[in-house]
Amino acid sequence: MTLIDDAEKNLIIVSPYVEMTNWEKMKKCLSKSLKKGININFIIRKNAKNNDLLSLRQLNIQPLLVQDLHAKVYINDNYAIVTSLNITHYSDINSIDIAYQTENEAERTELVKYVNKYIVNVKSKEEKVTPVEINTKHLVSGKTNLVRLQHRSLREDIELSEFEVDKSHQIFSSYFSYSNIKMSSTYLFCGDVLPFCDVMIDCKYVIKIKKSRPDCEMILKKIEEINFNLFYKYDFELLTSHSSFYYLDFLPQGKFEITKLVNDYIEITNTILKSDFIKVLKVRDKNRVWI
Repeated sequence: MTLIDDAEKNLIIVSPYVEMTNWEKMKKCLSKSLKKGININFIIRKNAKNNDLLSLRQLNIQPLLVQDLHAKVYINDNYAIVTSLNITHYSDINSIDIAYQTENEAERTELVKYVNKYIVNVKSKEEKVTPVEINTKHLVSGKTNLVRLQHRSLREDIELSEFEVDKSHQIFSSYFSYSNIKMSSTYLFCGDVLPFCDVMIDCKYVIKIKKSRPDCEMILKKIEEINFNLFYKYDFELLTSHSSFYYLDFLPQGKFEITKLVNDYIEITNTILKSDFIKVLKVRDKNRVWI
């Protein structure tokens, strides 16, 4: 905890497993750092079954999820520690662990480079990109002006770079850790982030919904009535020509910055999940707690 207390601006915590439910001292330590304005990059294992995501969310920490993560390293502005210890209360009390503390800035810098290259790209406080605070003065509010089309409009979509797709995956996964978000070289696919459809994300946000659903038209109507508060302006197009599916596209107008765009897509998802019509859907996972 000394390393956390000693942080001046930035803190990188790489711990595959997290359990702080009854570890009040650690939670107070992290809370104190956040109140000081410390930028915390908290990186955990994506496919761990029992990670304590609730404690992190209560602290308003959005973890970055990394598949098959096993490394443990803790880095502040002045030194770093490589250790066998996870951020779990049980390990703190019971485990026999070993650690090495860096002796100079060169060693600390090498560990930061290692995290960025082999685990996940993290940003300093000056560079932080996820999540972002959006200036509400620039938010665009309004209901969708839905246009029904037989074919997608003849506009040239901007293809995301692999870096932008990876960044989108990091941000989106940190908010919707319950969802199995798959990533290709050009887009994200989420089969369970919304309870009634698939979601695909590249430069646009696409809802893919089965026409055979008895409540399909009701869902589309309810989405059309939603008042979204978003950073960018969007065109809303419903592709109707497919025999089995509707494709509802949220298309950004003009140029965009990827972090703000993905935060808009998080806002679209959360706004839909909080809508009243979600409660009356006929098919939904009873064990999932929708945000």
